[in-house]
Amino acid sequence: MSRREWRYLAWGIDVVVPFPVPELREHAGTGEPDLILRKGSPPRASLPSLLVLPSGARVALVGHEAFVDVDEATLLHPSLLRSILAVVLRGKGFAVLHAAALRFAGRTIVLAGPSGTGKTTLARAICDDGGALITDELCAIEWVGGTGIVLAATQTLAMRADGLDLAEFAVIRPDSSQRWRNGRVLVDVPAFAQASSMDALYLVQEGGVSGIDFTTLRGAELAQALLSARFQPDLFAHIGTAGELAMLGRIAAAGTTHRLCRAPGVGPRQVVDAIRAHLSA
Repeated sequence: MSRREWRYLAWGIDVVVPFPVPELREHAGTGEPDLILRKGSPPRASLPSLLVLPSGARVALVGHEAFVDVDEATLLHPSLLRSILAVVLRGKGFAVLHAAALRFAGRTIVLAGPSGTGKTTLARAICDDGGALITDELCAIEWVGGTGIVLAATQTLAMRADGLDLAEFAVIRPDSSQRWRNGRVLVDVPAFAQASSMDALYLVQEGGVSGIDFTTLRGAELAQALLSARFQPDLFAHIGTAGELAMLGRIAAAGTTHRLCRAPGVGPRQVVDAIRAHLSA
């Protein structure tokens, strides 16, 4: 395979793409990959399934190939590959959340929630305090033997510039030597490259409390929270399959989903200490 193609194993999917994805681990597989992403239109004789992404990009799925005919900037956008893989994972019955997952204090935790709630900053603080990253942004969960299994994928965190030099972290100054993706700099952190049983799922949000508050969610509130935490929940083509909805039901029944609410101004290190105490309680 030439360097016009790169091969990765991410979220359990062996994928070949026409551009480097430094967030993922390269794969030395020699057999047929699960998915090949190609730039351009599908063969005329094919009958593709069409997927329209939030960016407006149109993806044609033909067997184990995905064809996308877009400009270079859209092709290189991280959400394009994640969106396609989310469709594949949902077709396999996995729950796909907008979340980071980490090993921390001997446990596997998932930090879910919309953009802007501080998940990535909190994930970095956890890695600075002895944790290791399993996956970032897209978290795929399968159910095996009565346990939710989190699939490993990414090995870096994509940080916004305003989160690079918080006083609680070692300062990272953006420069031309840094690896940038979609306006974010990729920060190397300790990584955990194995699938792992999920011990706790935290739905991260800010406001409405004094300090830090943990609430175990149940019933309709829990169901709505899990649905809203799905990866790109507003995308029609990503409406959950019966398998994914069943998976979310199993996660809900496990009783390990909590709302993690912090007051504005509470620093990430304080939240990390609170999570450690909550896990050991």
